Amino acid sequence: MSKIREWLSFKERMMEKYEEAKKEFSRVIGRPVITIPLELPDSLSFLRDEFYALENDEDFIKRMQRSCVRYLKRRFASKISKHKSEKQAKTQPKH
Repeated sequence: MSKIREWLSFKERMMEKYEEAKKEFSRVIGRPVITIPLELPDSLSFLRDEFYALENDEDFIKRMQRSCVRYLKRRFASKISKHKSEKQAKTQPKH
């Protein structure tokens, strides 16, 4: 029995390392993604199942992405403007 426990423990550690490596690979190679813990307010606890379903709701995900874009544009407007002008300066031909 101890061999089985040992093997299961080993498998769990390997899965944890795999998940960490996968996350790091995605961070370096893939498009940036963040995971945000979002809690259901107590006042809406009766909507628990509906809340969990949002995780796979394409419409909800698209709305949250648009909300994130709007937030980033408002919060970092000056940085975005600076980036656009630098990018434009690089693409303009020099005389």
